[in-house]
Amino acid sequence: KPVNMQTACVMTNGAVITEKNIFEQYITNIKHGCIMGWKYFDFGTNSGSDMEIVLQIESCYLNGNISVYIDGQDEEHGGTKVAVVPFNHGDTIIKGSIEIDGQNLRSLQGRHSIFLKAEYNYVGWGADYFKERNLFDLKSFVFVM
Repeated sequence: KPVNMQTACVMTNGAVITEKNIFEQYITNIKHGCIMGWKYFDFGTNSGSDMEIVLQIESCYLNGNISVYIDGQDEEHGGTKVAVVPFNHGDTIIKGSIEIDGQNLRSLQGRHSIFLKAEYNYVGWGADYFKERNLFDLKSFVFVM
């Protein structure tokens, strides 16, 4: 079932939840380094299939990656990176495979918090120009097997 953006409990770097209408809420003002988090997801004990995270975005005018962490917003805060999802100009549906390094797992099990960290791919003299720009709007995401 797709995740409702109003259930986010962590948003950094000025990200906010807004709505187009009463049925469509999304997170906007997602800048480089923004972290969004949700507690808790119960993935059960099913380990028989590969798992992907699928995200619905809009207003995507830049290129970058969304790092997906469980149990912490990044490695420094006790998190484990489980996926990297690239996004490119014009994307609306993006996805990435779950891969847990060193554990040979391709799906999540048990109860975990989920954190998404958005970052652009720009370096060099022009990178600072994009630092305060909205990378995309996040409408929803879902884990699928």
